[in-house]
Amino acid sequence: MVKAWGAGGGAGSPGNLNDGGSGGFTQTTLSVTPGEVLTVKVGHGGSSADSAAVLCGSACPSGTNFLFPFDIYGGGGKGRPGTTGNGGGASSLLRSGQALVYSGAGGGGGFYSGHHGGAGGGDTAASGLPLVFDSTQGYKGGSGGSQASGGTHGGGASSGTLGLGGNGGSLVWSEGEPFGGGGGGGGGYYGGGGGAGSQSSPFHYASGGGGGGSGFAAGINTISMTGSGTNPTKRSDVDYLAGVGVGGSASNGPALNGDGGDGLIVISWWPDSHTTPQVTYSSTLIDFIPISGPRQTSGNPTHNIPGGSITNCTIAYDSGPIPRTVPTINSTTCEISGFEDAGHEVCGAPHGPSNGTYFWVTPYVDQQEGTSVRVLLYNSADDSGPC
Repeated sequence: MVKAWGAGGGAGSPGNLNDGGSGGFTQTTLSVTPGEVLTVKVGHGGSSADSAAVLCGSACPSGTNFLFPFDIYGGGGKGRPGTTGNGGGASSLLRSGQALVYSGAGGGGGFYSGHHGGAGGGDTAASGLPLVFDSTQGYKGGSGGSQASGGTHGGGASSGTLGLGGNGGSLVWSEGEPFGGGGGGGGGYYGGGGGAGSQSSPFHYASGGGGGGSGFAAGINTISMTGSGTNPTKRSDVDYLAGVGVGGSASNGPALNGDGGDGLIVISWWPDSHTTPQVTYSSTLIDFIPISGPRQTSGNPTHNIPGGSITNCTIAYDSGPIPRTVPTINSTTCEISGFEDAGHEVCGAPHGPSNGTYFWVTPYVDQQEGTSVRVLLYNSADDSGPC
């Protein structure tokens, strides 16, 4: 079983209230082969505008190329140091390069109040803000990645692709403007689009937030959820660690830098048989036995459990007429006994219901609940009571 949280996106410059988006959550159960090699990638939180400037220092780009020069682990797209945030990196599990699990990351914050990055995760991640061109605030954010394609980009930016968030728009989009650079898209199964760079006058100060990256799972019993704002989902999960997947907050100021929280992957494993322990019975039809006393018989199961030990078996009534005697079950062998149908002592009456009486049998192996088996214990369609 794999639980994965994507990383959060980085915030834009402090004071502009342009937060990074939170990472998403994916949980699934996979079949694996003992000894095979799987690749685990835990997404890195997107650097905020301020942190990016500190990290690259004198290497910060100048001229018309204003994007952060270093790659974000987990595929987060790039923003502009000092102005906008980088997208967070996705957390993923791969087999020979093929995706098994992805938890999408949040997009980086843009520049101008409220131009947040979109939250990552889910079938379709959230888009960066603003959602559309705003005549008072400049260009729009990148859209969230989906199951089929990367998020589309804002002006001057790049779209998300398989595994990678798009880069935010740079000053190539608006020559000579001092506040260029959109937020980077979050990494994901398909990454979010980069937010628009600032445009020429009169909206030269505004740029969009990056879109979040989508989640994905190839297993069974899958949960895939999108974060909300700066808050990742499933924070109440027993395996969640404080700060994981949190979107960077521009309101925190330089003390916290506004960086996005890193991702997290938790892997639990057990023999395959323990995930689906089953029992089968050689016969689930109880034939009529013409005897004068109470009819009692038993059923011995065959265990379809290659490994482990039965720790419990339960039996519960499902449907059909209530029997005269409720059957019992051995909690460690799953043997059923005490069959007695609904009407065997009534003269001229059927011994049991023609449509049968059914029970659910549920085995447990090493405390793991197995697949319930629906068993027909009473079936007396051709049965008539003696006189």
